[in-house]
Amino acid sequence: MSQTANALWMGAGGLSLFLFGMMQMSDSLKAAAGERFRRAMSGLNKSRRRGYALGTAMGTAIHSSATTVMTIGLLNAGLLTLTGAIPVIAGANFGTSLAMQLFAFDIGWLWAALASLGLLLRLLPGSTARRGLGTAMIGMGLLFLGMQLMSQSVHPFRADLAAWMDHTTRDDGSGFLIALLGAIAFTALIQSSGATIGLLFALAAAGVLTDIRQAIPFIIGAQIGTCTTALISSVGTNADARRGALAHLFFNLITAGLSIAMLPWLIAAIQHLDGSLTRQIAHAHSLMLLGGGVVLVPLTGPLARLLTWIARFPERESDRSHLDEAALDDPPAALLCARRELVRAARIVRRGFTLNRKLLAEPERALHQEVKRTEASMDLIYAVMRDYLLRLSARVQDTRFGAEIQWLNLSLIYVERISDHNDNLADLSMDVHHRLSGDDRAFAKRVGDDLYRSVEPLLASVEASWSPDHPHDFSSRARTLREQRSRYLPESENLQAELVRRISEGSLKPLSGFVLTEYISEMDRIVRHTKKIAGVLEKSGTQPGPA
Repeated sequence: MSQTANALWMGAGGLSLFLFGMMQMSDSLKAAAGERFRRAMSGLNKSRRRGYALGTAMGTAIHSSATTVMTIGLLNAGLLTLTGAIPVIAGANFGTSLAMQLFAFDIGWLWAALASLGLLLRLLPGSTARRGLGTAMIGMGLLFLGMQLMSQSVHPFRADLAAWMDHTTRDDGSGFLIALLGAIAFTALIQSSGATIGLLFALAAAGVLTDIRQAIPFIIGAQIGTCTTALISSVGTNADARRGALAHLFFNLITAGLSIAMLPWLIAAIQHLDGSLTRQIAHAHSLMLLGGGVVLVPLTGPLARLLTWIARFPERESDRSHLDEAALDDPPAALLCARRELVRAARIVRRGFTLNRKLLAEPERALHQEVKRTEASMDLIYAVMRDYLLRLSARVQDTRFGAEIQWLNLSLIYVERISDHNDNLADLSMDVHHRLSGDDRAFAKRVGDDLYRSVEPLLASVEASWSPDHPHDFSSRARTLREQRSRYLPESENLQAELVRRISEGSLKPLSGFVLTEYISEMDRIVRHTKKIAGVLEKSGTQPGPA
């Protein structure tokens, strides 16, 4: 293999190790702290300072892309407002720059020690947190090793690359623009601004970059290119989630404009800080994003209103959470909030069920992902509402209120499990189209449509069951659920018998029967949980609750 080819492969391998190490480190830290971050974020709708501080902490720990995707998920679940999300997104960008400060230090030689110690922690029996820390350390070691390999790979081309880099500082601005657009495209492709900044560190260490002015357009381009991750993750989400992705883009575009406008002062400040060129690149990255946050976070309200006016997406009834932190000191008000939130959760699950019916008719990948996002929203709502009820129960002294908290929590558990089975149905709907063919697929669609027609009224009744509009009607709602379930059971048994008969006659393939049996089984489990909800309603109706 020629020296050029070997260098190119080394560079590609180094970039791959860097990206994989960053993903491993980010995923491990997110698994360890992600739930705490989500809970903290759900209460940030009014405090810009807390939102910016939390976003900074999250961006430092798990990087901005993961933080922004998490923020969009909370927006899609209605657990965070747009005004609460913007400071978090701004802080996450700055936090990522702080994390990159660590990698700008000349400590790449630690990669072997980090990987070895990480593996030891990973292999030792013990807590999940310790194993996660070990994985994060292995990821950091790979990240440092990747930077070293990238730096070594450019040595054969150092003179040519250094000459090209000189064009970025030409007076006509053409080189600046080409570098900016190239960084946007590269970062959008790999979906990691950290990797682009890491590559700049490697180029600086190899002597390709010789002046901070050469790195500036790449830093700005990296911040714009990284917005693609949030924009892609927002496809098919609700109005505020899509506006959140646009807020990320707006923030980075405005920050880029401010950085270019203030470029002479920015460069002077960086040179005043001194340090190696690698350190100067890290300083430039941090100063740009800090400046953007200082200017834009105080303008969160106007920016949110501007985005709402520009991005006029249709709103849904289930787009806003009813949980109110201020109501926790007033148990009747907090219980009312919780009941409305439970109704909203059931509405989201029912919407996912309706989408699944469409998915069975037409296997669109986008529709499949929308059902998956519905389940992700339900998981978030479950975690946040459970925490809300837990904190409420710690403040309640009246046994009547305490009893209703338990019934609400039980119903929430069953609604969340219905969502899990609906998520499984989405995968089975795709299996129907990928594994079945001809008459078998047509028969499966008919069976599935009959099942959906029978189960949809049950989910509508579940949605209405905890409605605060008719607080003393629990027993009649339980009866309605049981009656609807009793009409479903014979249909399910008859369909299963028909499957066996068709397979015995040879008019249905065994594989098709297997997939359809799984489909019916998931429907049966959904209906079984509606029976449990009916039982909760009956028991809550026999007690002198506060409603």
